[in-house]
Amino acid sequence: MLSLARPFQKLKNLIGNFRSLKKILPFTNLSQLSPAQLAYLRDLRLESVVSMNRSHAIVMVPGYVLSSIASATLLSESLRLVISLSFMVMATYTGIWFLLEPYAKKTRSFFVAQIYFFISFFLATLIFSICLSYMIKDPSMGISEYFSLGLIWMVYLLHIEIGAPIVDRFAPIFFVAGVTITVVVFSMAGVPEAHSTVSILLVSSLFQLLFMVITHHRDQKHALIGFANAELVRENNLLKIKQVEGELHVARALQEAMTALSESVNHQSLKLHAHYLPYGILGGDWAAARVLSNGRVVIAIGDVTGKGVPAALVVQAVHSLWVAALNHENFDTRGWLDSVNRTLLALGSGSSQTMTLGIAEIDGNVFHYYSAGHVPCYLFADATDVKSGVTLTGAGTPLGLTDVLKISKFTYTTMASGEYKLILATDGIFDMATRKKMTRVFEVAAQAAYHGDAWLRQHPVDDDKILIVVDGSFAGQVHQYD
Repeated sequence: MLSLARPFQKLKNLIGNFRSLKKILPFTNLSQLSPAQLAYLRDLRLESVVSMNRSHAIVMVPGYVLSSIASATLLSESLRLVISLSFMVMATYTGIWFLLEPYAKKTRSFFVAQIYFFISFFLATLIFSICLSYMIKDPSMGISEYFSLGLIWMVYLLHIEIGAPIVDRFAPIFFVAGVTITVVVFSMAGVPEAHSTVSILLVSSLFQLLFMVITHHRDQKHALIGFANAELVRENNLLKIKQVEGELHVARALQEAMTALSESVNHQSLKLHAHYLPYGILGGDWAAARVLSNGRVVIAIGDVTGKGVPAALVVQAVHSLWVAALNHENFDTRGWLDSVNRTLLALGSGSSQTMTLGIAEIDGNVFHYYSAGHVPCYLFADATDVKSGVTLTGAGTPLGLTDVLKISKFTYTTMASGEYKLILATDGIFDMATRKKMTRVFEVAAQAAYHGDAWLRQHPVDDDKILIVVDGSFAGQVHQYD
């Protein structure tokens, strides 16, 4: 009866020393980790499991095939069949991973990858133990057989080195199980001096195990340090984002105050209703209105090219020009448009800053409309009759494109009494489909009057949106326009 006391006593001593080393080795105490850290390590390990199995298959399948060919060519007839066949069995099983990998990635589960490696490990251990026992017992072993013996042991260690990180904390069980299988096979095969051979296998395997476990846990600690750094960066970015969002919300409040037109016009014969909805926190649409000392009402509406902060900065510049013009009792529409054009050209010295802008003037029974590339506005001489609608279309180029601004004024004159409705908007409201039919334009005002700003959210255009509806009264009938 073969005595196994000596190798197992060495195993016991090594395990005791291993436990005493836990205090100084870089092991990770998973119970002290937060759920976020555990989830991070789990995702990291899941990616590692899949990639390690794939690396294992890529490396080992050719290795097993070449070993099988070498064994069939170099070994003696008594060993040739069992050794070469064993290598081919391992090559076939290892190659199965290429079929299992898509499923493992899809399900994102450890189960498939771990089961695959469990079977692979025990199968490799059993086959290699049998092969080693055959070769050790063969009395006719020559250089080829010794070379094959070294090759078998090298391939087996490579198998362990590539695959062991997959099983993580179960690695000690696998190594002990592997050594146990080798001991049992050697004992059953009657290998001479099996205890010495097993001792060598045991010591080399345990040293390899210790190195791999230390490396794995050190990698975990480095990963956790990286996770902590990433969390600090993320929290710092969140603070910056909150600060920026706070500043943007302040800017939005200022922008909404700029477009609060309903209170900016106090006129006995008309009432102005304004609706505003930016695409994001800040918008690139702008509107303003004022009543001149002679009773003339001026309404401006514009759409800056682009969205977000750059467009909002252009809006702020245009609004500053509008506020500056409020200090002048008379408002020169054409002169103010020229000043906006020069300002945008100056702002666009590094990159183009352009906008379309429309200005409607209501002077008693006369309506003027200036369009610097802006969409038309619409006048319904009878506020209740869609058939009374007329399109006010000015002609001109957008602002910020050329030094010389070309704009022609469009004028209406009316002599009838009754209620009228004037509608101005940006292209977020007056899209091409809406502008094609006067009934749609009329419906826009009706929906906004009934639903308020909520209707703008339902309007299916992804853009900044401003809608201005003027309800007024005059005397006479529309009889000419030019």
